[in-house]
Amino acid sequence: MTQKEKVLNHLKNIGNLTQLEATLEYRILRLGAIINVLRKEGYEIRTNTPEDKGNYAIYELLGTKYKQEKRGFNPPNPPQEKEPDETEQKMLFALKSKFKGYWEE
Repeated sequence: MTQKEKVLNHLKNIGNLTQLEATLEYRILRLGAIINVLRKEGYEIRTNTPEDKGNYAIYELLGTKYKQEKRGFNPPNPPQEKEPDETEQKMLFALKSKFKGYWEE
C-alpha cells in the first residue's frame, strides 16, 4: 500500500490526521505533500490549524469535487466544433484555390 493510499484510507475510515500521527503510525514524513497530491486528484481536504496549542495542521477529508482520469483532467463539456463563419469560409476558399493541387476533398 502506498503512502497516498494509507493517508486516504485513514482520512476516509478514521477521520482527522496530523503530521505526528502520520509519522508515528505510517512513517510518513511529508504529509503536506501527499495532501497536495490528493487535492490535485480532486479530493476536498480541509486544513484546520488550532490556535490554542503549537503550530500544526489537522487534515480532514470533506469529499470529492470531481473525478479525474489518471492521465489528466477531462472537462465535463468538451468544446463543440462550430461551422466556419463567412470570413473563415472566404479564407478557406482562398487557401483551397492557392493550393489547388495539394488540397483534397
